[in-house]
Amino acid sequence: MLARLQGVAGVRACRVEASGYVFWIEADEDGPDLERRVVEALGPGARRLVPEEAAAQLAARSSGERWYGPEDVRALSYLEGRVVTARAVSAVAAALALDRAASERLEDSLREEVFAVLERMHEEGLPGVHFFEAWPGIASRAARSWAAAGTSVGEGAIAEALDGLYRRAGRGSPR
Repeated sequence: MLARLQGVAGVRACRVEASGYVFWIEADEDGPDLERRVVEALGPGARRLVPEEAAAQLAARSSGERWYGPEDVRALSYLEGRVVTARAVSAVAAALALDRAASERLEDSLREEVFAVLERMHEEGLPGVHFFEAWPGIASRAARSWAAAGTSVGEGAIAEALDGLYRRAGRGSPR
């Protein structure tokens, strides 16, 4: 999302607070044209904060609440990708009784696919929901890569186990 905002004419810099829903925008200009362009970049439901909301955000920021820039968000995405990968592999390894070596190979395969999707999301400014939508493909490609190394558990079983993590958990991260 920050990548989209940075591409808006008139936006000099932007940051996001921890929820990912409130953005701080530094602009070269002000007015309804810039606001329209920013709201269009953010998508449906985006709006300028009313004065009371803005005052609360300014107070939080001045009291030390961290706001994240584009590079921070990218780094946090990769950290989250590692956590998602570790949780997913742990669940699949337990369900399919994978040994340590097989689990490590699966973790490498899955992390590579997760990172590829995260990179694409950042480069194209795709919303977070894209990761959930991309999960079946991530699972399938990671299973294919893992199975290519020659394993005792089939590609289909791994893909099904990985894909099932999001179906069971809903739209949250793998559990």
